[in-house]
Amino acid sequence: MCVLTHETLTPLTWSADRGLQLWQQSWALRNSSDPPSTVLVDLRKRPFIAKTDHELKTILSERELKHWRELKRANDREDYLARTALLRTLLGRMLQREASAIEFRTGIHGKPELIGNQRVQFNISHSGAWLLMAFHPSQQVGVDVQKIDDTLNWRPIAERCIASSATETILEQPERHQQEYFIQYWCELEALLKCRGHGLSGLNRGEPSAQANEEHIWTVRVQKGYRAAAAQSPKRFRSQS
Repeated sequence: MCVLTHETLTPLTWSADRGLQLWQQSWALRNSSDPPSTVLVDLRKRPFIAKTDHELKTILSERELKHWRELKRANDREDYLARTALLRTLLGRMLQREASAIEFRTGIHGKPELIGNQRVQFNISHSGAWLLMAFHPSQQVGVDVQKIDDTLNWRPIAERCIASSATETILEQPERHQQEYFIQYWCELEALLKCRGHGLSGLNRGEPSAQANEEHIWTVRVQKGYRAAAAQSPKRFRSQS
């Protein structure tokens, strides 16, 4: 069962001045047996890369630009433009291609993946002020980050969506920590489902479990007030549309 793992990943916290350089150095040392490379981006600290908005728009595809134009709030448009351009920039460096030439498709359950590439795998998640990205040179990855909501009534969600044994584990914690434990569990669950290309629709097939010696789950170290997790699998799951 993927519940409250004790292994931890520390992501690269992105900065506009040195983020790309530090990330490239880290990625160059990555091999297929390593955990995923994770990047944490503060959405409030724009620009993420040293480009004007006009330059960022030239990186996006026509489909992405259409989605950008349809966003109602200016802040949402700025976030989408910056994070999409950053993702394309990082993938372009990995694949030694122009960022604007990267092509995506969406899997059956909504997970994005690269067209014409069976090697580099990636996944992204954002909540509140933070964006979390994960990359791996060969294995499937999934990530989830969640802002802790002090008003969340987690018990009804747990009763509908997770195994009773997981709920019992959470209830064993001091009451003041139970909500945070639930959110961490949820991050691990969603990261594993996204890794498999299922998304939350995977809950319809029952709660998944990490398969020993094949799939791995980590807590990702993030800022106070948030919880996050990453998952990795060597398997190729059927996810293409």
